[in-house]
Amino acid sequence: MSYRAAIDGIAKQDLLFGDDVSQQPNDPKSIASDVARLKLLTAERKPVFVVEYLDAPQEIERARRRLERYGFIPYFTDRALDSMRVGDVPAPDHAADKK
Repeated sequence: MSYRAAIDGIAKQDLLFGDDVSQQPNDPKSIASDVARLKLLTAERKPVFVVEYLDAPQEIERARRRLERYGFIPYFTDRALDSMRVGDVPAPDHAADKK
């Protein structure tokens, strides 16, 4: 049995943006390669969840549109994973904690 046949879905973090605090975009070739593999799952009607660690509302909205165009389910949070966001933008009291 193949790996794809054995799973119901998958989660991928840092698909669009780097895994450090700079939040720099990943290399386009790397993104394209990952997207191609993940789309094998969406073609089989299996959900692909993508976690990006972004705080800026404009970046979140651009990333959301892009991820949804790929057919993926986006989630945005902080890298510490010390709280769960309801919606995409950090709560005002949580954003103040980071300063």
